[in-house]
Amino acid sequence: MSSLDIDEPEKIIYLQNGFITSDKLKTQLEIIARVYSGTFTMRKGEGNVMFSGDGYYDSHNDSWAFEKALREADVNGDKLITKEETGNLLSKVQEEYAE
Repeated sequence: MSSLDIDEPEKIIYLQNGFITSDKLKTQLEIIARVYSGTFTMRKGEGNVMFSGDGYYDSHNDSWAFEKALREADVNGDKLITKEETGNLLSKVQEEYAE
Protein backbone atom coordinates (compact mmCIF):
# COMPACT_ATOMS: atom_id res chain seq x y z
CA MET A 1 0.00 0.00 0.00
CA SER A 2 2.93 2.35 0.48
CA SER A 3 3.44 2.51 -3.30
CA LEU A 4 0.03 4.18 -3.47
CA ASP A 5 0.89 6.54 -0.60
CA ILE A 6 -1.98 5.26 1.55
CA ASP A 7 -2.27 3.50 4.86
CA GLU A 8 -5.99 2.68 4.75
CA PRO A 9 -7.62 0.44 2.10
CA GLU A 10 -10.70 2.66 1.89
CA LYS A 11 -8.56 5.38 0.32
CA ILE A 12 -8.11 3.30 -2.83
CA ILE A 13 -9.87 4.85 -5.82
CA TYR A 14 -11.06 2.87 -8.83
CA LEU A 15 -10.98 4.99 -11.97
CA GLN A 16 -12.16 4.65 -15.56
CA ASN A 17 -10.76 1.90 -17.77
CA GLY A 18 -9.61 -0.18 -14.80
CA PHE A 19 -7.02 2.22 -13.36
CA ILE A 20 -6.45 2.17 -9.60
CA THR A 21 -4.75 4.77 -7.40
CA SER A 22 -5.20 6.57 -4.08
CA ASP A 23 -7.43 9.55 -3.43
CA LYS A 24 -4.33 11.72 -2.85
CA LEU A 25 -2.70 10.70 -6.13
CA LYS A 26 -5.99 11.16 -8.01
CA THR A 27 -5.90 14.82 -6.99
CA GLN A 28 -2.39 15.16 -8.41
CA LEU A 29 -3.48 13.44 -11.63
CA GLU A 30 -6.40 15.87 -11.89
CA ILE A 31 -3.95 18.78 -11.64
CA ILE A 32 -1.93 17.27 -14.48
CA ALA A 33 -5.15 16.86 -16.50
CA ARG A 34 -5.95 20.53 -15.93
CA VAL A 35 -2.52 21.45 -17.28
CA TYR A 36 -3.12 19.28 -20.35
CA SER A 37 -6.55 20.83 -20.93
CA GLY A 38 -5.17 24.35 -20.62
CA THR A 39 -7.20 25.34 -17.55
CA PHE A 40 -4.15 25.33 -15.25
CA THR A 41 -0.90 27.08 -15.93
CA MET A 42 2.43 26.35 -14.32
CA ARG A 43 5.01 29.03 -13.59
CA LYS A 44 8.55 28.52 -12.40
CA GLY A 45 9.34 30.29 -9.18
CA GLU A 46 12.40 30.38 -6.99
CA GLY A 47 13.01 26.73 -6.22
CA ASN A 48 9.47 25.60 -6.93
CA VAL A 49 6.67 25.58 -9.48
CA MET A 50 3.50 27.60 -8.95
CA PHE A 51 0.13 26.46 -10.28
CA SER A 52 -2.67 28.82 -11.15
CA GLY A 53 -6.13 28.11 -12.45
CA ASP A 54 -7.27 29.83 -15.58
CA GLY A 55 -10.73 28.86 -16.73
CA TYR A 56 -13.07 26.04 -15.92
CA TYR A 57 -12.07 22.38 -16.04
CA ASP A 58 -14.99 20.11 -16.88
CA SER A 59 -14.11 16.52 -16.06
CA HIS A 60 -16.75 15.30 -18.52
CA ASN A 61 -15.87 17.48 -21.51
CA ASP A 62 -12.15 17.32 -20.78
CA SER A 63 -12.09 13.62 -19.89
CA TRP A 64 -9.47 13.09 -22.59
CA ALA A 65 -7.01 15.09 -20.45
CA PHE A 66 -7.49 12.88 -17.38
CA GLU A 67 -7.26 9.76 -19.52
CA LYS A 68 -4.00 11.09 -20.99
CA ALA A 69 -2.63 11.67 -17.47
CA LEU A 70 -3.55 8.11 -16.47
CA ARG A 71 -1.99 6.55 -19.58
CA GLU A 72 1.21 8.57 -19.27
CA ALA A 73 1.58 7.92 -15.54
CA ASP A 74 1.15 4.15 -15.92
CA VAL A 75 4.54 3.48 -17.47
CA ASN A 76 4.57 -0.26 -16.70
CA GLY A 77 1.01 -0.87 -17.94
CA ASP A 78 -0.31 -2.53 -14.78
CA LYS A 79 -3.13 0.05 -14.34
CA LEU A 80 -1.94 0.72 -10.78
CA ILE A 81 -0.87 4.37 -10.58
CA THR A 82 1.74 4.67 -7.82
CA LYS A 83 3.17 7.73 -6.10
CA GLU A 84 6.46 7.17 -7.94
CA GLU A 85 4.72 7.10 -11.33
CA THR A 86 2.64 10.17 -10.48
CA GLY A 87 5.69 12.05 -9.21
CA ASN A 88 7.65 11.20 -12.35
CA LEU A 89 4.82 12.42 -14.57
CA LEU A 90 4.41 15.60 -12.53
CA SER A 91 8.14 16.32 -12.95
CA LYS A 92 7.88 15.69 -16.70
CA VAL A 93 4.85 17.98 -17.02
CA GLN A 94 6.59 20.70 -14.99
CA GLU A 95 9.62 20.54 -17.30
CA GLU A 96 7.45 20.68 -20.40
CA TYR A 97 4.72 23.16 -19.39
CA ALA A 98 6.13 25.49 -16.71
CA GLU A 99 6.71 28.97 -18.10
